[in-house]
Order: sequence, then C-alpha cells, then structure tokens
Amino acid sequence: MGARSRRLPDTTSEVRDDLKSSAHQPIALRIPDAARLVGLSRSTLYEEMDRGALAYVKVGARRLVLREDLVEFLRRRRVVAGK
Repeated sequence: MGARSRRLPDTTSEVRDDLKSSAHQPIALRIPDAARLVGLSRSTLYEEMDRGALAYVKVGARRLVLREDLVEFLRRRRVVAGK
C-alpha cells in the first residue's frame, strides 16, 4: 500500500484550523515543512526571517519556525477585500 499524501491547506483559515486541530503535531517546523504548509518557497521564508518579519528559533545551524509565529506572520499580511 502506498503512502497517503496529505492535502495542503489552501487558505489562511485552513492553515489556522489545521494548526488548532494538530495537537499531536510538532510545535516547531523545519523551513521546508513550514514552506509547504503555507504554500510559499523556502527562499521566501528565509528572506522574511532575514528581514525580521518572521520570527524563528536557531538550534545549532538549523532554523525552526514556531507554528504560532507562522500563523502570526500570515495574519499580519492579511488583506481584507475592499480596504
């Protein structure tokens, strides 16, 4: 039997819902995993971290993004139609 692929969330609200319902998920994500979760490139996330727009945790040479920081990063960029 093949591995089951998980559908990635399409919207910010789906990301938030996914994070809320994922108590068993890690609290921090590697950059490739965070990029897949939100649909951005790894390069974009690294650029946002370097600009100070996305908080991260440094452990050795590895950068990790807390799930809550990823959601907050997206919230700050939310655009409401008509505004």
